[in-house]
Amino acid sequence: MLLRAFLLSLFVLLFVPYTVSDAQTTGQTRNSGNTFQVFDGTVFDTPDYGSLGGCSVSGQMQYSGGTMRFCNGSTWRNLDSGVNNGTCSNAGQIRRNTTWLEFCNGTNWRKINPTHIDGACLNEGGSNNLCNDGTANDAAIADTSAQWRWRCDGLYGGSNSGTCYKNKPINGVCNTSVQNGCSAGVANDGAVADNSTYWRWRCDGQYGGSNSGTCQKNKPVNGVCNNATRNACSAGSSNDGAIADTTAQWRWRCDGQNGGSNSGTCAKNKASCSATTIGNCSLGATASGGSTGSCASGYSGSCNYTCNNGTWSANSNSCAFGGGGTCTSPTGSTMFNNSCGNYSGYACDHICCGGTVYTMNCGAAHTFDGICGNDCSSLPSPSCKTTDCVAGAGVPGCTVGTVSDAYNPNTEGMNCTWKCNYAGDSVSCSKTIAGGGCFAAGTYVSMSDGSFKAIEEISIGESVKGMDGAQNIVEEVLIHNFEENTLYAFNGGAFFVTAEHPFMTEEGWKAIDPEMTINRNADFVEQYGKPNVLKVGDVLTKENGEKMVIETIESRDRYPSKMPVYNLRVDGNSTYYADGYLVHNK
Repeated sequence: MLLRAFLLSLFVLLFVPYTVSDAQTTGQTRNSGNTFQVFDGTVFDTPDYGSLGGCSVSGQMQYSGGTMRFCNGSTWRNLDSGVNNGTCSNAGQIRRNTTWLEFCNGTNWRKINPTHIDGACLNEGGSNNLCNDGTANDAAIADTSAQWRWRCDGLYGGSNSGTCYKNKPINGVCNTSVQNGCSAGVANDGAVADNSTYWRWRCDGQYGGSNSGTCQKNKPVNGVCNNATRNACSAGSSNDGAIADTTAQWRWRCDGQNGGSNSGTCAKNKASCSATTIGNCSLGATASGGSTGSCASGYSGSCNYTCNNGTWSANSNSCAFGGGGTCTSPTGSTMFNNSCGNYSGYACDHICCGGTVYTMNCGAAHTFDGICGNDCSSLPSPSCKTTDCVAGAGVPGCTVGTVSDAYNPNTEGMNCTWKCNYAGDSVSCSKTIAGGGCFAAGTYVSMSDGSFKAIEEISIGESVKGMDGAQNIVEEVLIHNFEENTLYAFNGGAFFVTAEHPFMTEEGWKAIDPEMTINRNADFVEQYGKPNVLKVGDVLTKENGEKMVIETIESRDRYPSKMPVYNLRVDGNSTYYADGYLVHNK
């Protein structure tokens, strides 16, 4: 009966009209626009915890099914907040407790209008969408690429929070363009020790992201000269083109690396030349780049030679036998003796034959004996040099005698002709102009000092690396424009060689076209025999003892078709390395 009376009074209270000036007390209830409200001492709360089915009597309040409900004219609205506040036993009983109303569900007092709870963020918690107070609303605020974002909505009339966030994991990523650089994450310089070559560090992940591996950046290397060897550096990289050589020195620069400074001028003195006599010209010991020369005793005129890295190069030589003219001794019978007899104007290594003084090539002046003979019949006969005749390079010359009637047609396969004349005798000479295999411009030749040089840039007098470590001096640089215009390559490499050039293999010298080798290199065939065909499967000999099996041989036309090709004529064992392959200079 008491409960019914209370509910009735409450029901009646709900329909009591209020004006702005009406007095309001804590716990007072009302029906406002078919909405149940409770005054909490400050504002009217509007408890509504969902629908509980249909109804028709607006303002009716009823305890049913363990909960308190209110009819808004069409729907029963749930007044149970779910918040307990102590135990009870009288189901349906209602009481006011400070600022809120409670009803008994038979076990616990349940708050109808609990205390307001403002939404409060829990940022950077164990996961995203966490709240210290209120309810997480993930859809309220959009995530960004760097953060998860949400809002904590207030409860029971409490206010919502601002933007809540949790940073997404960031994995550490190295940025090696700068020291201790990270594209993502935080640089940890102490995580990995530096060494003499690198700065090292680690980029640590953030917000649970993984750490990077070891990051490293090369330390600057300052260029340091090593003047003991041509174009050598103790540190940095050699730059031969940075500083021009002089006649006395090779010069270069050692460039810094990784931002390091360049060296100053590096220099190595070229080899000096020893004292000697060339063509009756006496030469004293001279440093490279220096010039000297004077006619030997008994000779008049002038001479001058320049030392170029240990090799004498003639500038001029007009030294002639000092006596000149004719002899007065009987023709063909008198040899000058040690005191030169009555012919003080003559050197003692000459003989008078047919009214002309001839050199006997016996070396220093001495009493002539059987070594050189004692009359004109013992003079050596004129003879031809047997070295190759090269297009555009004159004729080979004479072993004994002087050259006359020289003719070089400058065409491969045709003959050079000349005469050698000595002591009144003459002999005709002839030599076929050799072709020889050739290499395209840009083919690199191994130099004796360990460097490399394009074949078209090599000069006479330079030293190239040959078979068995030989240091062979370049005597000629040959330039050809063959009508046959095919170049060949091995294993997909550069097209660099003509078909007739001999290559050293494990089975000896071979060429792509041995018949062409025979036609253009008779001297090679005479010395080594006909080369075999170079083919797929052959093993080529390379520099430093390396070997290479030929897997493919490719060919293409030269472009342009008249593009020059090059060969070297070297002394010693007549070999050099072209693009790393051991080749013959024939």
